[in-house]
Amino acid sequence: MFSNAKKKLQDVIEKHTERNLEMQRVSEILGIDVSFSEEELIKHIEEDMAKYYEQMIIEEATAWMK
Repeated sequence: MFSNAKKKLQDVIEKHTERNLEMQRVSEILGIDVSFSEEELIKHIEEDMAKYYEQMIIEEATAWMK
């Protein structure tokens, strides 16, 4: 059930890290900081993983109930 969770976590971390790098580039152009703090990055990663696990559980429960 959770065999893909490690890969998903790596993908989510990569996505949010890349997004933050882009926000840092925008910050340099604008001259104001619009990037995410480490706490905000962690929060977004946790939210994405929570959604992922919720969807996996729903799918498993639905399959089990058939």
